[in-house]
Amino acid sequence: MAEKALTTYDDDMMNAMPQMVMMMMMMMVVLMAVLPVTQ
Repeated sequence: MAEKALTTYDDDMMNAMPQMVMMMMMMMVVLMAVLPVTQ
């Protein structure tokens, strides 16, 4: 039972990782676009 929970948790994390990376990339792009304007 515990092993099953661990594997499903792992799968969820692996599925969430690309979304997290995409979000971080978007944040970086937004920062790059905003910083020169504010200075």
